Amino acid sequence: MLIEGQDKIERRIFSRVDFKEPVSYLFSDFDDTLGGCLSSDISEGGFCINFSQFVRPSTDMVLKFHLSENPDVLLAKGRVTWAHRIPCSDRYQIGIKFEEISVKVREDIRQYVESHIE
Repeated sequence: MLIEGQDKIERRIFSRVDFKEPVSYLFSDFDDTLGGCLSSDISEGGFCINFSQFVRPSTDMVLKFHLSENPDVLLAKGRVTWAHRIPCSDRYQIGIKFEEISVKVREDIRQYVESHIE
């Protein structure tokens, strides 16, 4: 989907919906740091999460999370594609593209997104 807006072009392939849920993460490419954060939105292709520090693009992460209506713990491997500082804050938003995700988890996310599109 390529939509031209007022000042920017939408490059997302998948529809996104708000998703304010906790996410556990593990940095798998440099120091095995384990932590938690809060997500901002989700799509079949990835997450936007709120983060307390800058994370460089291309950083690999393992993510664990729940979808609101699903008690199962979902697991995905992803890669940071972008990071932006939140204005007037010391926090960042991080865009993560799913790199390794099971068919079942992808389907669960797809159903979640479709059920939350307004």
